[in-house]
Order: sequence, then C-alpha cells, then structure tokens
Amino acid sequence: RPPPAETRGREQGRIHFAPATGDDKEWVDFRAWVQRELIPVLSDHKDKIVMAKGQNAEVWPCVDSPTVGNDVKCAYLQTPGPRFETRSEIKGYRQLGDIVGMTCASEWTLASELKLPYVLICAIDNSANGLSTHAGGPVQEYLDHKGAISTVTGALVRALTMALSRREVW
Repeated sequence: RPPPAETRGREQGRIHFAPATGDDKEWVDFRAWVQRELIPVLSDHKDKIVMAKGQNAEVWPCVDSPTVGNDVKCAYLQTPGPRFETRSEIKGYRQLGDIVGMTCASEWTLASELKLPYVLICAIDNSANGLSTHAGGPVQEYLDHKGAISTVTGALVRALTMALSRREVW
C-alpha cells in the first residue's frame, strides 16, 4: 500500500517485527561488514574468547553461520533490569531463548524504526548468575567474569568504533 500523500517524499521509518531478515540487503551487507571488521579481535584475543555452541573462527562473531536466513538460529530474550534473574526465571527462559538481556530488543526496534543499522554483538557477562554456586556468591562470580572479559569487550568496542569512523557509505 503506498504511503499517504502528505508523507510521500519524506523520510519514513519502518518497523521490523523480527529484527531483520535475509532479504534485507542493507542489513545483511552491514552485518557482513561488521563481521569482517571484528575478525582481528578474535586473532588478537582467541585465548580469552569462548565460542558458543556451533561457533568457530570462520563464522565469528556470528553464532553459527555468516549467511543470513529467515529462520531463527539464536533467540534473544529481553527482561526488565538491572538485576540478576531468579532461579525460576532462568529455568523458564531456557525454553524461550538462547541469550537473556535487558536492552537489545528495545534498541533494535528503535533503530529499525529510524532506519539505523544495528548489529547485536554479545559479550556474555552473566552466565545465569541466579544459578550460581560460586563460593563468593553470584555478585562475586559476575565481577570475576566481567574482569576476565573486559579486555575482549574493550577490543570489540575499539575495533568497531575505529571502523565506523572510517566508514563512508551508510
């Protein structure tokens, strides 16, 4: 259906009910560009990066394939925060998704409506701390893990920031 006459010729946002699909060429191209730009981070920090199930150096930082399809391979579940999820929540979330976070789904929706490129890069910093058996408790487990991955997270942010500052075509 064409846009209303009063809005024709003006930039309009769009809404994706799924974050993106394989037929969204602009998003697919941006995703491939981000992957190429982040490959050096893996080379420099491979001793600190733990791959997800099905992930390897050829597809990193993608989950299991650099190819974009319309099927769901990894589901992000958004929860209210900031807080650790309870044991019951974590058990329930296992059936609903693969990654739990507090902001990315809302960010993706807003970016999509504004036609801003958006790629989710997750550095897991809370490995279901509500189920923690760490001697120091879940907060200490979180702090220990956060310290261990801070170098990699910083390298990802630096690499992407530098790459974005050089990028000429949007």
